[in-house]
Amino acid sequence: MKRMTNQIFGKPIRDCRRGLQISLIGAMLTIIQPIPAEAQDTNGEIIKQLQKRIEELEQKVKSLETGKEAPQRQEVPSQHVADLEQKVKVLERNRELDAEAAEAKAGAGREKARRCAKEKGEGQG
Repeated sequence: MKRMTNQIFGKPIRDCRRGLQISLIGAMLTIIQPIPAEAQDTNGEIIKQLQKRIEELEQKVKSLETGKEAPQRQEVPSQHVADLEQKVKVLERNRELDAEAAEAKAGAGREKARRCAKEKGEGQG
C-alpha cells in the first residue's frame, strides 16, 4: 500500500495533520491568555465610574418623583372662566335673535304672498 504524501512538503499527510493540530492548539492558547493587569484596572475604573453615574441618576429620579407625587391639573383662573361663560351667553342670544329675524322674514314673505294672492283674486272676480 502506498502512503499518501503532501505534495508541497513531501511529508506523509498524517504528519501534516499533527502539525495543523499543534498550530491550532497554540493559536487557541494565545487567544485564551489571561487579561493583563492594566486592562483589568482600566475595566475596574470604568465599572466604578458607571456605578457612580447610575447612583447619581437614581438620586435624580427619586428627587423628581418626590417633587411630583401626582400630576396636578392646572387651575384655570376664575376670571377666565367667567369671561368664557359671558361669551357663550352672548353667542346664544345672538343665535336666538338670528332665528327670530329669519322667522320674521319668512313670515313677512308669506304675508306678502297672501296679499298678492288676495289682490289677484279680487282683480279677477
